[in-house]
Amino acid sequence: MLFLHAADIHLDSPLRGLARYPGLPAERLRLATREAFANLIDLAIGERVDLVVLAGDLYDGEWPDVHTGLTFVAAMTRLAQAGIAAVIVQGNHDAAAKITRALPLPPGVHVLPSDRPATVLIGEHYACHGQSYAVEATVENLAQGYPAPVPGRINIGVLHTALSGRADGHMPYAPCTTQDLMRLGYEYWALGHVHRRQVVESDPPIVYPGNLQGRHARETGAKGAMLVRVIDGRCVPEFRALDVIRWERVEIAARDCPNPDGLRTRLVAAVDALVGAAEGRFLVVRAVVQGADPALAAYLGGEGLDDLRAAVLAIGGVALEKVEVVEAAAIEAEAGDASALAALLHGADPAEEVFADVRRLLEVLPDALKDDPAFAPEALLRTAEAVALAHLSDTST
Repeated sequence: MLFLHAADIHLDSPLRGLARYPGLPAERLRLATREAFANLIDLAIGERVDLVVLAGDLYDGEWPDVHTGLTFVAAMTRLAQAGIAAVIVQGNHDAAAKITRALPLPPGVHVLPSDRPATVLIGEHYACHGQSYAVEATVENLAQGYPAPVPGRINIGVLHTALSGRADGHMPYAPCTTQDLMRLGYEYWALGHVHRRQVVESDPPIVYPGNLQGRHARETGAKGAMLVRVIDGRCVPEFRALDVIRWERVEIAARDCPNPDGLRTRLVAAVDALVGAAEGRFLVVRAVVQGADPALAAYLGGEGLDDLRAAVLAIGGVALEKVEVVEAAAIEAEAGDASALAALLHGADPAEEVFADVRRLLEVLPDALKDDPAFAPEALLRTAEAVALAHLSDTST
């Protein structure tokens, strides 16, 4: 028994921030999310899986044109012809109220409803439970309404959620805890919404596969889906890379480079290693030079940038998206700002006015969320601290 779990396809969403950079394959960039989705379908058919589970954000919003919908229908038709079922929940980007157009889908494709949790039985072995978003800003804990497992089947929970402590800067939609999920007794949880791949729990597996195709410089590394084998009633996920364009980040300490030639040599070596690991995928690399003195910063802001781009292009199969320069003085200032912010938030008294302000904001939450630990004023302030510190250490977009 074998099934595929993918999420956050964002079909036809553009790869952002690349129009002004030379050396990039424009057509492949434009079609990257489509190609990655086609790779998913190829994998499903090649591995002869029983089922494909898509855990939300199939689209990036309303279709740019009807070809987006036709692309999806064609992919589902390929699955149907191979005898493979599909189970889908809609997330915040493709919520029922957000996608106004629809095309007929082939038999075997099940889009779970947005007004209630539902269960769909697939063949003799699977029971998939889930609920789509009715609206983008879905803030209630949907998992609390999921049904009991079906005896004798592999029960898969499908949920687009900002699991407590795992949101990674994503909006806190359909928040819940791992305990909420584990107490239901399912054999596997197919999550979506967070774009960084992570196995949150292993028994039972609670898994974010990450998005299928990185779309900007913050979505680095291999992207793909989880191929899940069912062995003696246990689900064992295995990551499979399916992206067609891969984003990577190279950090170089200026103190290790005695001159511009040394910097170029170091960058080329690092990028060359990434190209070798990319298995033929085109790479888009952002270089970050840490601790540059004013002279090096000036060089990298002028002719040095052209020199580095040319050196990277010569490797083949890769382009330098940007060189981000962090001067030594800026590092010292940011470290001071981060320490001050951490001290402020860690030393804050819950009785102070800052907590009172947060509590007033929380009054608009639904009653079901007011007792959720993830929405406690202290927890929200700690989340704000983490986000602020991340931005202080990396202000790139």
